[in-house]
Amino acid sequence: MRDRLIPIINDLADLALTGWDDPASLPTNDELGHKRPADVPFLAWRARRMGLPALNATPSVSADAPEVKLWRSLAETGAIHAHPDPTRGIAPFLDPSLAGAMGGVEVWTESELAALHALWWGAIASHEAHRLRKVLDHARWHIEHTQPDNATNRPWAVHLFLVLGELDADVALESRLYAQTLAHNCRVAVGRPDVISAQILFDAADAIGGALDAGLLD
Repeated sequence: MRDRLIPIINDLADLALTGWDDPASLPTNDELGHKRPADVPFLAWRARRMGLPALNATPSVSADAPEVKLWRSLAETGAIHAHPDPTRGIAPFLDPSLAGAMGGVEVWTESELAALHALWWGAIASHEAHRLRKVLDHARWHIEHTQPDNATNRPWAVHLFLVLGELDADVALESRLYAQTLAHNCRVAVGRPDVISAQILFDAADAIGGALDAGLLD
């Protein structure tokens, strides 16, 4: 498995470098000067992961959004105490009925994928393979029920679909296409990954490596 996933890690890192060529530092916002609520704790998590000085993990708006709280927990404690519900089977993490209240399916999908990305790290921190499998089950639901272009231009959870493409022959083609579309979408606006998306890609590569090192993908 490691031999099949290491090239994926390298490809993600190479794509990230086209958007942000200094992996030893972090951006403060995207090219338009924007920082979405989840970006704040996510960049704080990247600082923690990279051994950089701690960053504030609390956004000024939407601090109670589920994906924000997950990333904030990672940034501040290195762990996530919210466990996916093992009784739900193949299902999303967030309730799809919330899409309208959240601003539409695009906003819901981005929140969901950002949450799954964080939950992957939560599984690694807990060293619990069943939690990682559950996160992959959430991703399986998206392959059947959503389109990657429902989301915005951030490649959240791209690694989940790449890993599924190697682990599950039944959904391999669809998983890889989902991942390819996420990777494409983050390059549309400026012809390369925007600087926040580049950090998400770096983190996705790091997350696969972290799961391998923890023995969760053997």
